[in-house]
Amino acid sequence: ERKAKLDAGRVDTVFKVGDQVLLRTKELLDAADIGKLRPRWDGPFTVAACPSPNAYTLALPARMQCSRTVNVDRLKPFHARVDAPPAPGPVSDPGQEGEHEVELLLNRTEK
Repeated sequence: ERKAKLDAGRVDTVFKVGDQVLLRTKELLDAADIGKLRPRWDGPFTVAACPSPNAYTLALPARMQCSRTVNVDRLKPFHARVDAPPAPGPVSDPGQEGEHEVELLLNRTEK
């Protein structure tokens, strides 16, 4: 009876190869690293394969030292913001082409 009630409200999440997903970070962090202000989701990552209906293989960067195949319960779809402002471009002073940004910042602090 209880299982039937829980299963009635369950929605199976299905992703296709190439979809963008977010990965829950709770299992990736140590107990000391988990905090209120830590991000709960990381990504977006691309679904690379679907070895079983309950697991997906992700294209993860080399910095992440974890298994690339994860359970569907640790994933959620990524929805890109359409109204997000574009990323700001590099800061440059007129007439200073070719000079590195670090040197520009150092010159500003010395004056």
